[in-house]
Amino acid sequence: MEFELPKINVSFEYDEEKDEIVFVINGVEKRVKTADMITEMEKLHEQNTTLEQEPCEDCISRKRLKECFHRNVVGADAFDTIIDMQPSIQPKPKPKWIPVSERLPEDLEAVNITWVNHEPEPYYHDIKDKNFVATGIHYRGQWYWYSTTCADYLGEYGSNDIDKVDDAIEIVAWMPLPEPYKAESEDKE
Repeated sequence: MEFELPKINVSFEYDEEKDEIVFVINGVEKRVKTADMITEMEKLHEQNTTLEQEPCEDCISRKRLKECFHRNVVGADAFDTIIDMQPSIQPKPKPKWIPVSERLPEDLEAVNITWVNHEPEPYYHDIKDKNFVATGIHYRGQWYWYSTTCADYLGEYGSNDIDKVDDAIEIVAWMPLPEPYKAESEDKE
């Protein structure tokens, strides 16, 4: 059975801030998260490797989407551009917790921390040995509760006893802080 797939007009652009590909398909906008797009491309690749029809040389050389019918569905230009852009539009990796036993952050770098209080005051008995999250800063082998004032004191004077983490508190892991929020109106300016 032979049939011809209809051509579809597709244009698209990459929205870096939202990590999405914005498609306009026959005049209708559709947004797709980059990670979802790459996952779908991988699924199509897996499906097409099981087809009996031999893939074309161009598809083989790209090692992606091994059947030419994808070119008809998406359109040759869009297909080529999506494939060519793929390495540059990989999803941003989610920050992961890094155990302090593996490595410590740079001095004076504000980070999210997971901490445990092993010897709380009696009136805080219910928090004993439970994990909590806060923002901290590491400086010269010591942990501090983070604030911009604390960071300034440490940078200028080398110590800040008020914000020093108590000995009964164990910092078990850390991760970089996320990027700060940016309002959409800031992008348009």
